[in-house]
Amino acid sequence: LHETNALFQIILSWYRDLQLLQIAGDRCYLINQDYSEALERAAQLGQNLPLEKVQKVIKEAQIGLQRSMSLNICLENLFLKLERL
Repeated sequence: LHETNALFQIILSWYRDLQLLQIAGDRCYLINQDYSEALERAAQLGQNLPLEKVQKVIKEAQIGLQRSMSLNICLENLFLKLERL
């Protein structure tokens, strides 16, 4: 469970960094600085999603895991929902 929560935090930090780049924020505040080039490409491709919606989808995934949904199905649903946002 700890590993999945860490994964959800990484996903959330990715979208947070995309928002930082979208508003032309200072790059020193990037959480994923080691992926700054990939973040730049993603931002240029318009892959930025509202952080509140990403948080909601992640929370739904966490609830699914708490209700004994398999991790594979949970992650599949998470990424499908993110793709549709």
